[in-house]
Amino acid sequence: MSLAQALYEKHKVLTYPRTDSRCLPEDYIATVKTTLSVLTGEGAGKGHDEVQLARYAPFAHQILARNWVHPNKRIFNNAKISDHFAIIPTPQAPKLLNELEQKLYDLVVRRFLSVFFPAAEYLVTTRITRIDSYPFKTEGKVLVNPGWLAVHGTGGAGGQRGQSGCGRHRRKGQSR
Repeated sequence: MSLAQALYEKHKVLTYPRTDSRCLPEDYIATVKTTLSVLTGEGAGKGHDEVQLARYAPFAHQILARNWVHPNKRIFNNAKISDHFAIIPTPQAPKLLNELEQKLYDLVVRRFLSVFFPAAEYLVTTRITRIDSYPFKTEGKVLVNPGWLAVHGTGGAGGQRGQSGCGRHRRKGQSR
């Protein structure tokens, strides 16, 4: 909590951290777009951490270019906010963060960016094979569109492997 407090008070790069809210105010759309513009590196000003912002720039550009910030009760909902809204990055670009502060800032920014991305899409295949009277179920899934997973670096080539159920239904003593 002290790291989040430092990012809020000292660096001014996060919103108020002492909240459990997961939504933003309904009138915060313009602020979100401004924050995304800063994350592209274009509106950041002088002295910011260019390397850190370069990690977020492609995702922030994509969100702005595809107009994915729009009124949406899942994200912008006054009824789900008590005293303070969700913890998000501010339009202030990061400068001189230590390693732990960078890690926490990265976590918050990636979560913030991923909220605006579409869902991940998978192609799921299920096959039932019968050998004698025993059914064997095999399932596989292939990532078709990484969606929000791309922001976290878990989508795309090599990020998700097909899940196979082969061999899970063997009886004791059986070989493959």
